Amino acid sequence: MPMAMLTSALKNQICNYIYNEGDEIYHNSTTCVEDSHGLDWMVINCTGLVMNYFDPAGTWVHNGIASDIHDATMLASSENFTYNEGTHMRMLNTPLTFGTVYSGTSSNANTNSGFAMENCGNVELKTTVLGVNVTDGGLNILDISNFKLGKNPIEVGLDIITLNGTTQDLPNAEISVSTGLPATTDLYSWVAVPIGQAKAVYNSGTWTFTAEKNS
Repeated sequence: MPMAMLTSALKNQICNYIYNEGDEIYHNSTTCVEDSHGLDWMVINCTGLVMNYFDPAGTWVHNGIASDIHDATMLASSENFTYNEGTHMRMLNTPLTFGTVYSGTSSNANTNSGFAMENCGNVELKTTVLGVNVTDGGLNILDISNFKLGKNPIEVGLDIITLNGTTQDLPNAEISVSTGLPATTDLYSWVAVPIGQAKAVYNSGTWTFTAEKNS
């Protein structure tokens, strides 16, 4: 950005992004250096200026600011630009596993800790799950109704659902937007194994987790 200032007296240079709706949010660059100059102008290159995926959607502007030793300042601004809403979720520590379980038992918790969903966008998410029967790849089937899923590490309360083979809202299905740290929601699951269930390695069956903007 060209700056019409006395270059020999230049002291500070800053580039930033500013959110122009509601509370202002600043992202300052880390390094600004001279690219070229004349007697009364200078072009400054700034690096390290980035936006975050969780920054709010809306109108933003890119500014270049320079000040001299007399604290006179010069501002050069881009045209306003729009940062759009982004809806994205990823699953962490998949696939869901249970280890060895025995027929006639219940409340067998999944063994992979950290099974979770992470909000990688800039809007609050509403989440659902579609579970299916789990098989050994052949004739042996463990019905989906034997599985429970929720956000509570204890298999009690309203935060637990029994899967039924249809698309179901997850309990407390919202995932908030990151504020700098990852915005994650841990998931917990339990399986009951009916008496007489055939001994096998049940490892076939894809569950679908979805996320959309929470309206």
